[in-house]
Amino acid sequence: MAAGELSTIKQFKTDKLAEYHWAHILKVFNSDNAAIIQPEFFDISFKEVTIAPGTYHFVFMCSDGASSSQPEITEIIEAGIGYTMYCERIIKKKGLFGLDMITGTRAKIIKSSDFSPSIIKDSYYE
Repeated sequence: MAAGELSTIKQFKTDKLAEYHWAHILKVFNSDNAAIIQPEFFDISFKEVTIAPGTYHFVFMCSDGASSSQPEITEIIEAGIGYTMYCERIIKKKGLFGLDMITGTRAKIIKSSDFSPSIIKDSYYE
């Protein structure tokens, strides 16, 4: 496959770790449910992957250094497009001891041309 037909998915990363969970790819499965990307002995996760166009199931790790979760999503990846992956937090308002508490995360992949940190929206619930 020609290099121009491949797509790269990169991690959104900022110095403000306390404000965001970073997305790392743990595994990628193709439409036949075969793992095409998975960690080897020394690799735990990936900050960037390059794949052919198609439909893929992604297993992420979303982490801020203090908490993490492993959301999964299925996405259609188009040829020759750059993508950005990121996580949004799910937060319980006034949880334990009256403090807001992160209870999970949601992973997303978006075309890099459409991405801006301002689109990252945490979800709150009571």
